Amino acid sequence: MPNLVTTAEIAESANNQMLYFVGRVQESSEWVSKNEKKTRTFKMIISDEYGTIPVLTFNDKIDLNKSLNNETLPKEDDVVIVKGVKKQDCLFGDTISIQTLKIYTKLSEVKEIESKNS
Repeated sequence: MPNLVTTAEIAESANNQMLYFVGRVQESSEWVSKNEKKTRTFKMIISDEYGTIPVLTFNDKIDLNKSLNNETLPKEDDVVIVKGVKKQDCLFGDTISIQTLKIYTKLSEVKEIESKNS
């Protein structure tokens, strides 16, 4: 299993390096370019506790990621695991997996659930 990195580490990484990270989708949008190729683009701004980074996915990769995520693309507030290649100020997403499990970030949240279940 490859190591997960932070957005700060992505910023320091070399171009064309394959990276894996986890973050929360701040915003997402999908469009088709007006050029001759009619390139389909899906863009997300993903954040973690260290910063934000744009993630771009194109054409067939959009279809692949939809099929991996029950025919949906990530939306605002989804937690995602991204495998992608660093390109200057962004990441070109290869695979994007939406995480649907509840993630607890504070011990008090776990204790609250335990007290409700007992």
